Amino acid sequence: MTGRTIQQYEILEKLGSGAMGHVYKARDTRLHRFVAIKALAFGKLADDDLRLRFLQEARAASALNHPNIITIHDILSVDGADFLVMEYVPGKTLADLIPKGGMSAREVLDYGTQMANALAAAHKAGVVHRDIKPGNIMVSETGTVKVLDFGLAKQIDSSHRMELTAEGAILGTAAYMAPEQAEGKKASPRSDIFSFGAILHEMITGRQAFSGESHASILDAVRRDPPRRLSELVADVPAGLEELVAKCLDKNPETRWGNTDDLHAALSALKGRQDTGISAPPPPAPAPVSAAPPPDRTLLIVAAALLLALIAGAVWWKTSKPEPRVDPIMIPPVSRETDRPSPVAPLTPLPEPAAPAPGAPAQPAVPGTEGPKAAAKPVTLPDGYPIPLLLETPVTKGLDDGASLRLTAASDIAIEGVRLVAKGAQAAGFVGQGKKKFLRGRSVMIGFQAVRAVDGTPVRLRATSEAGKEPLRGAEVSGSKSGDAILATSGTSYLAYVDGKVEIVPKR
Repeated sequence: MTGRTIQQYEILEKLGSGAMGHVYKARDTRLHRFVAIKALAFGKLADDDLRLRFLQEARAASALNHPNIITIHDILSVDGADFLVMEYVPGKTLADLIPKGGMSAREVLDYGTQMANALAAAHKAGVVHRDIKPGNIMVSETGTVKVLDFGLAKQIDSSHRMELTAEGAILGTAAYMAPEQAEGKKASPRSDIFSFGAILHEMITGRQAFSGESHASILDAVRRDPPRRLSELVADVPAGLEELVAKCLDKNPETRWGNTDDLHAALSALKGRQDTGISAPPPPAPAPVSAAPPPDRTLLIVAAALLLALIAGAVWWKTSKPEPRVDPIMIPPVSRETDRPSPVAPLTPLPEPAAPAPGAPAQPAVPGTEGPKAAAKPVTLPDGYPIPLLLETPVTKGLDDGASLRLTAASDIAIEGVRLVAKGAQAAGFVGQGKKKFLRGRSVMIGFQAVRAVDGTPVRLRATSEAGKEPLRGAEVSGSKSGDAILATSGTSYLAYVDGKVEIVPKR
């Protein structure tokens, strides 16, 4: 193929091969740009089913206009052969980039957020990829992720009859295949989420989540064996990432992430925390020890006396200083008749200053307050906006229905550069009995009530991105085992959503 010209495309070099055919770099002589051309393997041209799937890739991918999905330019049929003309992305696949010991947390969250964004767009358009794997993820030289190869994609909408494989046929790559796919069942967006979780696991650890000596043994591991926890394989996994990946890799599709929008929002929140986190500086190197004459005993006694005096003064100052007052979020207990909390009690406004009596002399102005400042313009926090939270109160088996939980905002929440909720802001939730089973028979569920905005406004929260849905969610396990009394430890991360838009006055 190299050196051949197909219409206006001059074939320059072979880039690689896959199950669907060979990929070449070419030059568009008409538009003067480089493109990638996928050619169906010539030995398989007689396979009508393969040819239809090849054309299906073009139709599925060309409908997805997204910066993290490869752009399809054209479809060609020349001398009985089919060619797919695509955007050329200089870079490497994720399979080539993942090192033996795994990627850095920053790279994992950066690439992972972009991949989740691409999958969310595809699923909204009704397309399931069904073959998400590192070899189908291209990373450009500038760090932009592009999802490739929708050759196995199918349309979810039954009005578009493009599915070409009957139930019982197994398509995909074994190590990244969801259990339901390995059993020959129909794939869904949650199947892509499982495959995505397997990629995240490999990016973090440098090894596949599921392995075996044969295709059959890998499929068996996918169906039955839980992957090893990330913290057992690598150190310093960012808080919340281990639980996020574990939820992707749940064998039961119903208890995985419900949709890729929520998954993308959770990854974005983790990435925001990683980007803004400040690590502690390394401890100073110890001073070199040099031979010196023994110190004078009198000087040692004087130095010790001074040190004791300083410590005594610090203790006196600390105990005599009044503790700062912390205003809690005023939230009444949960109603037992419903699984939702009662309305958030309004905060008591400060009294207005009394107006001066007629004829009274003007009071002298306090320095710095000579004139009123213009009030800040309120900013609307929209309904359904994601708020990442960290649990402070551990969730245990012994907590009663309706018990209060303390949480904090995991990161700043800002709209158009205006901070509306500060990192560490106080939040509140509760324990409730949900209808869904969770964690293999355990049914402890939690809900969210409110978080304190920068102006003191309690922002109501709910547990799902859609209003009116199940108000509770399972208490995600964080480092506990099935027999432990603690189901979720302090520091477990959750994603709550604003329950009804609210206006917040930002601090000036």
